[in-house]
Amino acid sequence: MEEKKNRSHKKPVAVIIVVIVIIAAALLIWHFTQQNEDESAGGGAGEVVAWDVDPDMDTAGATGEIQIPGYESMTIAAGETTQTVDIGNPSANNCYFVITIQLEDGTVLFQSDYLEPGQGFETIELTQALEAGEYTAVIQYECYSLEDKSALNGASSEFTLIVK
Repeated sequence: MEEKKNRSHKKPVAVIIVVIVIIAAALLIWHFTQQNEDESAGGGAGEVVAWDVDPDMDTAGATGEIQIPGYESMTIAAGETTQTVDIGNPSANNCYFVITIQLEDGTVLFQSDYLEPGQGFETIELTQALEAGEYTAVIQYECYSLEDKSALNGASSEFTLIVK
């Protein structure tokens, strides 16, 4: 009789331990899934900073139109994913930007979230490190309304990505 009583006390404890282990496992899976989703969102944006067009930079767009910064070339470090850059949405714009940098073959190296006018990046996280050399790349600007984030006109331009 005593043995039967001990078994009945062990079952609820075992069930509680199993439930705790399942909850802990679910939380760990959720945490790592969220982290992977953040990292896979186009290379992981760096810290958004105040940004405006360099006065010497070419921009398409007259007053009252969307200004699009242009690049002939961009130089980044070989073998690293964290890069120092100068990209953003000019403060004169009346729209959000989503900026994508990709190689000519379509490999996306970076994609930002919505950038308000006057926001940009000094550092970004690429989806992959590149070997030294020169690459043909494209910077794409997707433009969205500030009111409802509806799509507006966008632009893309080719440039030389110099990796040293």
